[in-house]
Amino acid sequence: MLQAFPSARLKQQYGGHPVLKVARTADAARTRRMQLPASLARAVEEYERDKRRLDEQRRKAWLELLHMRLPTGPVGYHWHLASGAARAHNDLLLCSLQLR
Repeated sequence: MLQAFPSARLKQQYGGHPVLKVARTADAARTRRMQLPASLARAVEEYERDKRRLDEQRRKAWLELLHMRLPTGPVGYHWHLASGAARAHNDLLLCSLQLR
């Protein structure tokens, strides 16, 4: 069953740092392999863990949506979510079939 709200959430702050700063630092550290101070490194690890959980929850919600609400597409086509959020039954969604 689809959840009305995700149980995984990003916090406002990680280790005393605003979430946007931690997100930018995580992106920069991933691409540049930079060394971070210990407190910021812990904040980045915690943020990335929460982000992975949230992304996984969204992926599962999309798979549940496909299974519960959309008919099986013709061979060679797949469903694409054009707009909306696949996290609740009452969301207005626009889906289209696309050729693989």
